Amino acid sequence: MKFLKFTKNQWIGVVGVLATLFIGVATTYYQQNTPEQNIVASPNSINTIGQIGNNSVVNNILPQRTILSVKNELTSKLRLYPRQDFKIKLSYGGVEADHLATEISTTLKEVRWNEISYEYRFDGYYPTGVTIEVQEVNKESQLLADLFAQAGLKVIGNKTLKSEILTIYVGPSK
Repeated sequence: MKFLKFTKNQWIGVVGVLATLFIGVATTYYQQNTPEQNIVASPNSINTIGQIGNNSVVNNILPQRTILSVKNELTSKLRLYPRQDFKIKLSYGGVEADHLATEISTTLKEVRWNEISYEYRFDGYYPTGVTIEVQEVNKESQLLADLFAQAGLKVIGNKTLKSEILTIYVGPSK
């Protein structure tokens, strides 16, 4: 254990070297993982020809799926039926799926349906599109499926004895 016997000045030197290495690694990591890495050049930018400056845009994915085109019809028709309990389940991490799930939840609550839960799945993804799971198909669940499809959503119906409450699974768009 003789190599651990340093003088005070030697220990200060060792700590300095280690601190310098840590700062170097942290700086390199930060430079490789900054938000600028999410910026891509836009070939359709107005400045592409005779460009002055940088024509970069942030690569944010805007919500692609929506039920806004059928929301009024959906709410007016669902008000004709008795209120129901429902659950929303979605894959964690997808901003687009979260936006769609929130839209569906808000719409159903507007017709005074009772949201029992809004749950994220952390261990994987639900199937692509929207899955409506029921114990028995009724007019309300069929209306949801029809209008979601009319809005351009990929809709899967799942009739199962396990499902005591209408459950809507929101998976990724693709």
